[in-house]
Amino acid sequence: MRWPWMVILFLGACLPSAAGTPDRAASAATVEPPPAHHHPKRRLMDVRVQNLDLRNASLFDTLRFLADRAHVQLAIDPEVRDRKVTIKIKDLPVLQVLELLLYSEGLDYQLLGADAIRVR
Repeated sequence: MRWPWMVILFLGACLPSAAGTPDRAASAATVEPPPAHHHPKRRLMDVRVQNLDLRNASLFDTLRFLADRAHVQLAIDPEVRDRKVTIKIKDLPVLQVLELLLYSEGLDYQLLGADAIRVR
């Protein structure tokens, strides 16, 4: 009769341990992305850049970094790929950082759908 013993082992493996429960709850709260129903502009205002100091950095890579932080999709026109930027930011929403970077380079952005940005 191995079957009941296997059920007990399976149930025991599924139950969370007392020591592991608070850590899992804390880590889920700190890395949770914004809800999927948020508009991209709202996501870009909710996420803040605490400290960003770039010298002669690729604008393309910087925009990808910001999109990853805000959990939005990004489409970048080919003319943006070879540009370099220098910027120092402390505690600003991602939307303001995006606007500073793009407007200083004579570029613009457009919000598309529920989770996408087009840079042109």
